Amino acid sequence: MKAASIKSLQARVVLTANEKELAFLEGYAEQLPMLFIVSEVVLGSVESDDEAHAEAGPHIAIERAGGQPVVLPPLPATLDDLADVLSRFDGVCLPGGPDVDPHRYGATETDERVNAANEAVLRIRSVKDQINARVAKANDAAIKTAAESLVEKLTSVEGEIYQYRNRSSQDPLNYPIRLNNKLAALQGLVEIGDVKPTDQSYAVFKELSARLDKQFGQLDSLFSIDLANLNKLLQRKKLEPVKDTLPPEADGK
Repeated sequence: MKAASIKSLQARVVLTANEKELAFLEGYAEQLPMLFIVSEVVLGSVESDDEAHAEAGPHIAIERAGGQPVVLPPLPATLDDLADVLSRFDGVCLPGGPDVDPHRYGATETDERVNAANEAVLRIRSVKDQINARVAKANDAAIKTAAESLVEKLTSVEGEIYQYRNRSSQDPLNYPIRLNNKLAALQGLVEIGDVKPTDQSYAVFKELSARLDKQFGQLDSLFSIDLANLNKLLQRKKLEPVKDTLPPEADGK
């Protein structure tokens, strides 16, 4: 990237850099790969009194790998030509911190959706385990009927999110993967390359995410209506209600 290109970039990005930092940017030529480090605090580590901390900065790692780091603060969320700006760099490094939101730089929410899908499965299984325990204690025909109907519906939702029939390495041949595995596979493909996800990846993510939301909607309905009715029956028997929250061992509590 030539100095003129960097000046053009500076004119279109809201910077909090001082004159020294701007000169730091303008000194680069285009012969080496250029990585755009998004953070307001990285430059502070260059002049840090803590030598160990300075040596651990991402800009140091990029230089040692043969690249040229360009440090800029996060781009404004309202920047209209974000794709064009990012295309001027060979890569983007997100060192982390409260001032960095990866979703503003092309990252998808695939990882978050995979986690949400897995947590939904854990909630379903926890509810089913609790239901089975209550039915055993209640010894009541009405409770048993309501419980069996709810468990069947919950299992149907679970089966759309996760392929619970897989037990061996050959099972995927007979039982196709479900939403959580498809999202995880998409995540793996996205993370292989050093560039932003393709338009096709975004399209697949959008479709899978919509299908997952549909299952979440059905699950919410089962919890708010069917489970609530079952808990009323349990209350009449003075039995503890079934909780639809994530089990403590799953959320770290």
